[in-house]
Amino acid sequence: MFEYLKKKSIKSSIPAFLIMLVIGLGLCAYQFSNVVSAINGHAVLSELEPKKLKEGMVVDADIEANNGAFMEIYNTTGGKKNTTALYYIISMDADNNPPYMAVRVSVSMEDEMEAMADNTFAGKFSDPIHISGTVREMNSSTQKYFISYMKEFGFTEQEVKDMMVPYYIYNGKVGDMMNEMVYIIFGIGAVLTIWSIIYMFRVMKGSKLKKIRKEIADAGYSEEQVDADWASASEVLVNGVMKIGQVFTFINDDVPHAIKKDNLVWAYMKTTTHKTNGITTGTTYSVIMFTKDNKEFPVGVKDESTARYVLDEMGKRMPWMLLGYDDELRRCYKRNINEFLDIRYNKVEKI
Repeated sequence: MFEYLKKKSIKSSIPAFLIMLVIGLGLCAYQFSNVVSAINGHAVLSELEPKKLKEGMVVDADIEANNGAFMEIYNTTGGKKNTTALYYIISMDADNNPPYMAVRVSVSMEDEMEAMADNTFAGKFSDPIHISGTVREMNSSTQKYFISYMKEFGFTEQEVKDMMVPYYIYNGKVGDMMNEMVYIIFGIGAVLTIWSIIYMFRVMKGSKLKKIRKEIADAGYSEEQVDADWASASEVLVNGVMKIGQVFTFINDDVPHAIKKDNLVWAYMKTTTHKTNGITTGTTYSVIMFTKDNKEFPVGVKDESTARYVLDEMGKRMPWMLLGYDDELRRCYKRNINEFLDIRYNKVEKI
């Protein structure tokens, strides 16, 4: 019995194991390059030549000057304009000489970036502001705003193009996500991957059989005695999902259980209707069993007729059980188990 239940528990656990493993590995793979980049360290902007800048590179920069904001990102809510991000012109040169590129920062940095711009226009450097993020190529619209802004300082369009590096640093982003999210997503992936392996290892070692072994020991029977009862038990649901023996009722719906027959007192069919957006998408059925010591054991079945068949078989083999649902029965079971047992259990001989 135990070898059979162990193999069945392993087989039934494979889908959950694979789902967790695939999701975990997928999340790790999705952020692997970004995490490796963080571990190895980002490129330093001041040490890069313009031709070495490329899309997706993660760089750090401590800027002491900027030449003002040339573009803003905003949304409109209720007719009110809400700025969310700003593009500033910065230099790849420590002395604020060409070549120039851009940095995108959140609106929360506007005050310090504007104060720095004021100092830059006054010929002064500011305390460094640390920038860290992914290099992105400017699209044509961003380049247009960049050129238009610089032309206001007397440069020709060609002069601006000659001094412009058509990239910007998306501050706070690694890849397509904020820095913190990279580590969070990778961490979740790593945890899922490790947990899925531990989960499957434990199942293979028999972790899902712990409950049934405890139930057998608590009932005062040896595993050999219960194994013999299992071997001679009648199969109520196929593949050993439910069997009724001389002493025990066996349930193997994901986690195996061995319940002494004379401990079962009530069972009924539960119907669950599933809806999406108010539309019925399906119905599932189960048989719920209850014991004298207030334990509940659900068993999933494929349809209503199967549920009724299970209840009929239980009624034949355990005639002391109450079958069927009633609100008053539920209240009585929860309120006073002795009163509940007097309804039928105590009046019928146990076989």
